Amino acid sequence: MSDSRASTRASVSSSFTPEATPPHSPDLVPSPPPIKRVEFDADGDLLLRLGSETPDGIEYEHEFKVCSATLRRSSVVWKRMLFGPWMEAKPTGGKWTVSLPDDKPKPFEIILNIIHSRFQLVPRSPSRRLLYGILVITNKYDLVHFLQPWAKDWMQAAKSDSPNLRLSGPCSHMWLTYISWELGDEETFTKGVKKILLHTTVDEDGELTFYGIHFAEMECVGPPDLGDRILENRNLVMTAILRSVNSEIVRRLALNVTACHIQDALPSDQKACNNAILGCLWRQMIHYRGALPPTSATEVSESISSFLSSLDLVFSRLQSIDCVHSSACLPVNQAPNFAPDLEFETEWFTCIKDSHKEYMQAQRLKTGLSASGE
Repeated sequence: MSDSRASTRASVSSSFTPEATPPHSPDLVPSPPPIKRVEFDADGDLLLRLGSETPDGIEYEHEFKVCSATLRRSSVVWKRMLFGPWMEAKPTGGKWTVSLPDDKPKPFEIILNIIHSRFQLVPRSPSRRLLYGILVITNKYDLVHFLQPWAKDWMQAAKSDSPNLRLSGPCSHMWLTYISWELGDEETFTKGVKKILLHTTVDEDGELTFYGIHFAEMECVGPPDLGDRILENRNLVMTAILRSVNSEIVRRLALNVTACHIQDALPSDQKACNNAILGCLWRQMIHYRGALPPTSATEVSESISSFLSSLDLVFSRLQSIDCVHSSACLPVNQAPNFAPDLEFETEWFTCIKDSHKEYMQAQRLKTGLSASGE
């Protein structure tokens, strides 16, 4: 009898496999993520709950205990939100809790440290990404004037944080552009917009992209109409470039006109010069660009910088019939080089309007910066 029981137990034991493990009970739910609580005011009457982050792969719910009166005095936006006829207003009973799921906890915490006079916890040199997040919040709640004691140092830190576009990446460059916009550094903002203009491409849907990042995907870049301004300015610059290039081709295609600049040359030599440059121009276009340039700016999807780089290769390698004609007749000697770091003429660069300059001037009055960020 005992042998039979032992045999049965052995049989059951040997048949047990991980696959045979019963499923978890539906009643066993994961424990809620830990809550990160920060007390900004021991007597605070308001709890702010912010969205989740995943540092180290762990989700944290942020709960900030604050003084509602401090928020009310600091921001007219908070005053209307917390003390107006909205759902965030103080309830008649129970805890006063307001959820702000769209606000990033880390930069929000820095803002709360500032307005609650916890200055020892304010970073002296925040990263470009963190400063971008701070300024998104100060813009949303009209708080940028609180940053005046740190604005100059923060702007300098942002400019020195991987200034090279290839090293810092397109997102970081857009962060810097927005930082300069919000703090009022007009010089840095202008340089940033020019760089975006030079390196912006257009996708199949006609949407602007900056090194693969769609403008629509960026939370903030600058003025709301910046994307439209860049697209308009891009078309203006492309039109000017195409006009210059295509006029060179059209002049040399004319049967009754020669583009040769040697006035006393034989007609046959002038014609040979014209044909040599035209043929070389055609061949170089096919080799470096795959086709002749289009006539409309809207047909060019590549960036201005890339377009100019290819044209620079084309025009710098043209040949004429001899050294005399080369020095006088080659297009590269008749017009400026098509350099990829094009210095825009005033009438070419129209992205920044007077209203943009007025906004940055108003920001400088709040932050204490100069137009150059000093």
